[in-house]
Amino acid sequence: MTGCSSPSSSPLHHPPTAACVRAERAFNRRLEGGCQVPIAAHARWGSGDLELAGLVAAPDGTELLRGVRRGAADAPEALGTGLAEELLGRGAARLLALAAHGH
Repeated sequence: MTGCSSPSSSPLHHPPTAACVRAERAFNRRLEGGCQVPIAAHARWGSGDLELAGLVAAPDGTELLRGVRRGAADAPEALGTGLAEELLGRGAARLLALAAHGH
């Protein structure tokens, strides 16, 4: 038995929640986030689509970049990656570099 794919765990699988988690993880993965990086993502399911809110901050909290995207529930990774790319295009890489260098 590996992961959560056993028949006994299938009643615990909730597709809307799984889609939200996949979007949030894709956002974090694209930004190469970890426990020490000021990144946040929150996805919500609604009417067959997802809304993902994301945030990248300077380590000292003096600067925040926020974004929100809505997309198809059957493509959560694209939603997460797309929002991450948007924030990178608006300067998130600079903020993430500050966190990486301990500023």
